[in-house]
Amino acid sequence: MLILALDSSATTATVSLLEDGVPVASSHIYDKLTHSEKLLPMIDSLLNFIQKSIDDVDLICVSSGPGSFTGIRIGVSCVKGLSITRNIPIAPVSTLEALAYNMRLFEEYSGEETVICPCMDARRNELYNALFSYDGKEFKRITPDRAISCEALEEELATINKRVLLLGDGGRKMHAYLKGINSEIDYSAVPVSLCMQNAESVGYLGYLKHQSGETTDAAGLVCTYLRPSQAERNIKEENKQ
Repeated sequence: MLILALDSSATTATVSLLEDGVPVASSHIYDKLTHSEKLLPMIDSLLNFIQKSIDDVDLICVSSGPGSFTGIRIGVSCVKGLSITRNIPIAPVSTLEALAYNMRLFEEYSGEETVICPCMDARRNELYNALFSYDGKEFKRITPDRAISCEALEEELATINKRVLLLGDGGRKMHAYLKGINSEIDYSAVPVSLCMQNAESVGYLGYLKHQSGETTDAAGLVCTYLRPSQAERNIKEENKQ
């Protein structure tokens, strides 16, 4: 099974091709170009590199959020366009869960049961976050994806008597907050390479979803924002006046 996976939910644009969940080619770009300029050329380049075409793809996996409203829309729209004309099934994946699964790539991981804490900067003094436990082999979700303040997240982590690993661009923000309040939580940040979105993790999770029958089509694919957009908040404020 040839799998195309992509993530455009944050600054990094990342695309990967996998065979039955195993990566065969990947590309990551972190620059000032918009994702609408990056994704299709990245996909074409990787497919050409392994001498395949989009018609050879059996499954498309995409990070459906949370994250940048514009970035998520671009990624989801790209996937819808590729899927709809060829009837390719789609596996939507949580951005936060994919970030947590980056820990599979951490060769120095000790195997001690740990709380994986992926964080994305949601602005307005909030983080997109979810918590997972990981023992070096198995991931277990502790919380749903949510928007949460640094203060509230610290209070929650303080009740968990385990080591905490911070991931994602919001991980640095949470790290600075914990350091600033001299938190007694046993926390640390993982290597920078694991803090960025990685389509290989998206593809691996999407493959597992396909195996359990959790796929959709272009019409059923939706974005996960967790909170209203700025335009929606502005309209709500205007209606209050």
